[in-house]
Amino acid sequence: MKHPVDSLEEAIAGTSHDFPGGIRTLAEKMSVNPGTLYNKCNPGMPSHRLTLQEAVDLMHHSQDVRILEVLCRETHHACVPQAQFRHIGDMVLFDAWTAADMEHGRTVESIREALSDERIDENEYRGIHAEMFIDFARELELLDRLNAFCNNASRQQPPVSTDLKQAVLETVQKYPDGLPHLAQQLGMREVDLHKKSSPDFPGECLSIQDTLKLMLETGNFPVLHAAAHFLKHACIPIPRYEGENDMALLDAWSSWSDERGDTVTVIRQALIDGSIDQKELAEIEVEMYADFETELALLARLELMVQ
Repeated sequence: MKHPVDSLEEAIAGTSHDFPGGIRTLAEKMSVNPGTLYNKCNPGMPSHRLTLQEAVDLMHHSQDVRILEVLCRETHHACVPQAQFRHIGDMVLFDAWTAADMEHGRTVESIREALSDERIDENEYRGIHAEMFIDFARELELLDRLNAFCNNASRQQPPVSTDLKQAVLETVQKYPDGLPHLAQQLGMREVDLHKKSSPDFPGECLSIQDTLKLMLETGNFPVLHAAAHFLKHACIPIPRYEGENDMALLDAWSSWSDERGDTVTVIRQALIDGSIDQKELAEIEVEMYADFETELALLARLELMVQ
């Protein structure tokens, strides 16, 4: 797990400079001018910025998604890699998921202690974060495999568009106050926003910084999902539980282990039979996503307590 970064600029610089061979080698893979890429990845040159497409290409060729992680954090999402368990057998994957219960108890106690003290060591936090996200990835892969047994094309519908510029256009078009007001809120000229969101101007693209502003202003995230889809990640919204007691939230999460015995039995039988009832699958998905939500909410609170 790479150390978390605080800003887009830091993520961009880290992604480019940490690549083996440096920016020149990465530029060759991206088929761009090394000097131009250097300038766009240099935090000291704010007039030079990566476009949204260039940022996605940078992540794709470097296999480093720190930029996506910053976008997710700023828009209150979590990004989970989808492919890490793709080539593991069904029952091996299932056994790894159920075996996580043995670690779950120790994690619960670590979180309980942190919430009681309102402080947590950074390394301990990062360990809990990594453990939870690995579990998310296992569960998402299990859901995909169970879904295939129902003869569904996919567990979830893909993003409305996997084309980045089309996703920008959809976001702009859905803004209720219209393009002129949106351009003003983004600090852009109306004509520039029109060009950067219109497929009629393929050479005009939003910068990655303006893309983040767009998502924050509109509260719509097709661009985030389209970028994540291209990078083989899934984005999960992090719920805001400001009004709920910390310990009540922890209890809601930890209690799921006690209640999921029936779910484990259903999944095991489905993997053995190669089939599952669609209603059963829907119930399993609801349970798993409820678990994601409580874990992500807990992580958000723990992050505030890191010493």
